[in-house]
Amino acid sequence: MKKLFLCLIVFCIIFSFSSCAKSESADIKTTVISALSENPLDYKENNISSLYTASKNASVKKIYYKDNNYILYSVGNFGYNGPVALSVLIIDGIIVNIKGFNIKETEGYGARAFEDSFLNQFENVNVNDIELFIGSSKPTAESDIIYVTHATRSSTAITSAVNEAVKYYKTYIFTID
Repeated sequence: MKKLFLCLIVFCIIFSFSSCAKSESADIKTTVISALSENPLDYKENNISSLYTASKNASVKKIYYKDNNYILYSVGNFGYNGPVALSVLIIDGIIVNIKGFNIKETEGYGARAFEDSFLNQFENVNVNDIELFIGSSKPTAESDIIYVTHATRSSTAITSAVNEAVKYYKTYIFTID
């Protein structure tokens, strides 16, 4: 396991110096959990089930847990400037907090989809009371997520990442709680 972890770190360092793409932080656990919790060391990491089938271009990459607190690190569809990555904190089936990472969207446009005014729409929702979040620039139902004007692609990517976290939670975690 230590050799695998060392190889992963070396790969991340090499990949980060590549001119084609930036790597996510080698220490995702600390970064992801610190954004949502005071003490990342309290959380344990769980391997993602090989039986888990992600949607096209979106998936849950990591999961961290402590008691009934679950932090799911999810990568969504492509925004305007690449895939979006975020963490979703779910406590007892309720989405409590969402934070974005490695935000590459254009300031003043797509980056606005990572602001609290958009992300808060997902919070305080019991994941067992919804099928999936539906987003729109012109919502038709009260529960629809209202996309950020001039940031539809980023808003869609974030919604897909949150939906992946919800699907994963409902399929693999809720059933064992």
